[in-house]
Amino acid sequence: MDLDVENRQSLNIKHEYELINLFRDQNFEAARLPGAISRAPDLIAGDGETVFILRVKATGGERIELFKKHVWDLKRFSVKLKAKPLLALKYEGHSPWIFAHLSA
Repeated sequence: MDLDVENRQSLNIKHEYELINLFRDQNFEAARLPGAISRAPDLIAGDGETVFILRVKATGGERIELFKKHVWDLKRFSVKLKAKPLLALKYEGHSPWIFAHLSA
């Protein structure tokens, strides 16, 4: 199922809030960075000891589109904040969250 840009953004935002709740359930504080541009991450989460910077990708189809630049920018942002970069991937209706830890 192909989604247009507006539907894809809506799906990603829905999943960003789902992740915020998942982190909060684990005693982390988490926030969405609204209107995040390609150079900025989607979410930040921390528990006082560990800080994660996340890029969230979700799809209603079979493939998740990810650009090298997004990975590079996520790593760069994480290094500057001394945080751990994570890719959070979700296939709508097919799987639980997949987290890919990136080395900074």
